[in-house]
Amino acid sequence: MSDAPPTRQSPYLRRLGAYLAERFPLVGHGVLIVAYYSSNQFLARALTDPGRPMHFDLTTLLGAVTLFCFFFHLRVFDEHKDWADDGVHHPERVLQRGLITLRDLKILGGVAIAVQIVLSAVRGLPALAAWGLAFGFSLLMLREFFAREWLKRHFLVYATTHMLLMPFLSLMVFSFATGEPPWRAPGWYFVYSWVGFFVTFNWEVSRKIRAPEDEREGVETY
Repeated sequence: MSDAPPTRQSPYLRRLGAYLAERFPLVGHGVLIVAYYSSNQFLARALTDPGRPMHFDLTTLLGAVTLFCFFFHLRVFDEHKDWADDGVHHPERVLQRGLITLRDLKILGGVAIAVQIVLSAVRGLPALAAWGLAFGFSLLMLREFFAREWLKRHFLVYATTHMLLMPFLSLMVFSFATGEPPWRAPGWYFVYSWVGFFVTFNWEVSRKIRAPEDEREGVETY
């Protein structure tokens, strides 16, 4: 296989691979998602069915794949809402160079959402309801809560509103793990569901802190 970077004339799978390696590394994301899913699943079962042996099962596979696809559709949503800004500040990226198009991502995102609906429905109505709540919140994120300009001027609030998705995802895992609707989660599980919020919030802020000399015009940082 050639070591030359892919071009617009390269096979589609090679161009897609370049995009994923740059913006959604499958192995790295997969490991983090499995770890996140596992911690939430085992806590949910420990709180609702004490003494139950801890193991992975078919519902784990259904839920973990659903969560993986969920994070992918979030990436697709981000690419669409940030398209104009990224074209100015990150013209070197695979998407901005035209190797992969927004239409390509829209199709892949649609497939990912369809997979989520099917797997959630297979798990049952509680899981489908929990997924629907999380998906609805992701649509608000796509529209930037209908307050794009205001949020852009208040960057910390912007990050906070978007990280509020994490408790919804934790509750989605709860429903996949237990077969119960998210509103029946024990109190301590609700408390734990905010762990993901604080972890991702810390990561989001940390990765966008720059020394004054490292600032780039137009790139928002803290």
